[in-house]
Amino acid sequence: MTKLSELTTMQVGGTPARLVEATTHDELLTLAREAFVAEEPWFVLGGGSNLVASDEGFPGTVIHVATRGVDVLDAAEGEVRLRVAAGEPWDELVALTVSRGWSGIEALSGIPGSVGAAPVQNIGAYGQEVSETVVSVDFLDADTAEFLRIPRANLGLDYRTSVFKPGLTDPARLGVITAVEFLLADGGECRPRWPSGSSPPPSTCRSAPGWRSPTCAPACSTCARRKEWSSILPIATPPRAARSSPIRSCLAKPSKESRPTHRGGRPRRNRRIAWSRWARNPRLRPPSPPGR
Repeated sequence: MTKLSELTTMQVGGTPARLVEATTHDELLTLAREAFVAEEPWFVLGGGSNLVASDEGFPGTVIHVATRGVDVLDAAEGEVRLRVAAGEPWDELVALTVSRGWSGIEALSGIPGSVGAAPVQNIGAYGQEVSETVVSVDFLDADTAEFLRIPRANLGLDYRTSVFKPGLTDPARLGVITAVEFLLADGGECRPRWPSGSSPPPSTCRSAPGWRSPTCAPACSTCARRKEWSSILPIATPPRAARSSPIRSCLAKPSKESRPTHRGGRPRRNRRIAWSRWARNPRLRPPSPPGR
């Protein structure tokens, strides 16, 4: 039987008592309702990122959401309305919108996980949050087994939280997100946004007029800009890349060539930190050179 380590990006986790996979909307509703009424614990698994599973497995039903699909709905001129299945990989959705010149979530590229988990955490990066573009969430309530379409105003979206996430005082609203509806702009400003008064880092298309437009989004993607800052290093695909994570070609690790060094080629140390340690403990001070 499939282990949770095969479905999580950290590749840890034992075998659950029962694992079901939903690939269609109707199948997800049926499997979820069966798990709700059963007298055993249940757990919803999406992309498997941000999750540490026990090696002992899970003593209940794990519902793996693997639904796919992006539907373009009717919208006003200059707007794009999408209804995306909860199991759609988030980064693939971002890549699709950028390739078609739709703006609104382009700064959120590189975030692992699935679309259904995006409003739960209210993911955000570079001055952009998913709460800015979410219109509604299709939700199957675990308490009533009722299928609802919850508007953004009732989602309780705040910094990295929502009504689906347990807080210090309020319990989480239990259930399964089946789809998310987004409202994007057909064209418009391409982010990341930079703080007021600051300028973006050098870019291959920064000098071109309208470098913030979606037409230059592939060249000015989030990962491309991170590489310019040497904050990520392209590497070969790992021996077993987690299929649930969209980040497969880069790791958050600076390259050896980008690390500052002494003239002799040795890695440079933070002198201020080193001196504070020596000042507190004389035994850590380096010996003085001969003749001094």
